[in-house]
Amino acid sequence: MARLLHRVGNPLVAAVLRSPVHGLLSDSLLLLTVRGRRTGRDHTFPVQYARDGQTLYVVPGGREDKRWWRNLLAPATVQVRLRGHDVTGIGQVFLAEDDPELVAEAMGTYLPRFPSSARIRGLTVTNGRIAEDDAQLRAASAQDAIVQIKLQL
Repeated sequence: MARLLHRVGNPLVAAVLRSPVHGLLSDSLLLLTVRGRRTGRDHTFPVQYARDGQTLYVVPGGREDKRWWRNLLAPATVQVRLRGHDVTGIGQVFLAEDDPELVAEAMGTYLPRFPSSARIRGLTVTNGRIAEDDAQLRAASAQDAIVQIKLQL
């Protein structure tokens, strides 16, 4: 059932994000296009994002089951459809096991936008900020990966 919802839902969300009514979803969703390392084919799909200036953060939820983020183990050019505009960026994934400080800092930007994601990690969001201290944030995101996209405007 989840696979069916994914197959139907993603194209529907993508169509809305490409349409004049993108504002219904584009505050928290964007279309990300990543080129496959081996195949060279482009893959486009909707993802939740948080923005900090010219940097976007995307958490590949269920990273064990998803493979797209592996195309960004090394920095690579990506395309995003952000708030009705096509923008190029440089995307790279960071793994908590390799760079816990960077991942915790990025999660500190991402999680306040999505309090349900914070709750899943045992964290709380109060007044738009993570209530716990940095050590608790690092511990809560110790299994995470986060994609950082530096926009080229």
